[in-house]
Amino acid sequence: MKKKKCLVLTFILGFLFGTVDCGKDEVIFKENNAIFTESFYEEVTEIEVWNGDTKYVIDDEEKCRKVIALFSALTLTEKTVPELNNILIGGMRVEFIMKDGSTEVTASSTEISIDSVHYEVDEDIIAHVRKIAMGKAYEE
Repeated sequence: MKKKKCLVLTFILGFLFGTVDCGKDEVIFKENNAIFTESFYEEVTEIEVWNGDTKYVIDDEEKCRKVIALFSALTLTEKTVPELNNILIGGMRVEFIMKDGSTEVTASSTEISIDSVHYEVDEDIIAHVRKIAMGKAYEE
């Protein structure tokens, strides 16, 4: 009988300790493109997200990782430089401040421009990035 109690107690404790870390989501870089990779993340010191004329600075490591993971999951298809009347206007401007320089991104729901190179994207991540940057101040 004592052996059964020990076995049940061991099982319960193992289950409890095994699930303690499950509450924290691991952020994974899918690396669906060659730009936003784990090595890109390692160079970023902060991210500036612009909402109109208001700048939100992300310097928290976990939040930076989440933002870059969103960009990492995008499939980018390079497109020709748009004509003047088709240049990406509006959307969201994001600047990745690096240890040595910066990378500027302008994003809309269907395309992004990275340092003046234009790409079609397969997913709209704007709301997710704004929510990370603005927190409770963001309303869809």
